[in-house]
Amino acid sequence: MLLRSASETSSPPEGAGSSSAADRITDAKFLTFGCAAAIATSSMATELIKGKTLDEALEVTNKTVAEALDGLPPVKMHCSVLAEQALRAAINDYRRRKGLVSEDKAPNRIEVPNCRQEG
Repeated sequence: MLLRSASETSSPPEGAGSSSAADRITDAKFLTFGCAAAIATSSMATELIKGKTLDEALEVTNKTVAEALDGLPPVKMHCSVLAEQALRAAINDYRRRKGLVSEDKAPNRIEVPNCRQEG
């Protein structure tokens, strides 16, 4: 997942404080190789975080994603977990690239199990 804030697309307004629009996620993209549930959960996660601050986006959980999709079959709940993990990794990556955290506090990789299409 890749995040972009308004501060990356334009310069923030003069006198903008830490709660300005520049601190909000304006775009999020993902690349998923997996089943339809993996694609759906990744897509929903990106929609849920647009307009939020990084801290607000961290409040999005796998349960939030699954509920926004009106549920997932039990065998596909791991896809919502992967979406949450990808979101957290993207936020950590964004913060590291912007110098908001030190390298040792923001891992840049997450280990994820294979997601195979069933049926």
